[in-house]
Amino acid sequence: MKTEMSEKMVEKLQGRAQLAMVPGVKEKDMVLLEEAGVTNRKELASQDSLELGRKINDIFKVYVAEEKMSEAEKPTIEEIDSWIRFAKT
Repeated sequence: MKTEMSEKMVEKLQGRAQLAMVPGVKEKDMVLLEEAGVTNRKELASQDSLELGRKINDIFKVYVAEEKMSEAEKPTIEEIDSWIRFAKT
């Protein structure tokens, strides 16, 4: 059986799998990373933690306002920095 899946969808799934293997990155974090334009491990490894933290914070505020996430789910700058460090290994 052959699956009809676009190359773009395959890349997205591969990128999600890469991000899922980064210690500490949860499902909700993947959503925030993708919204911030980080779609795979290599892109995550190349980020500046403060800049990425700002992007994620802006996106997170919208998600909280829309009640898609709670304030308790906000990733800390230490967590974001840790993701970047793990993505580089």
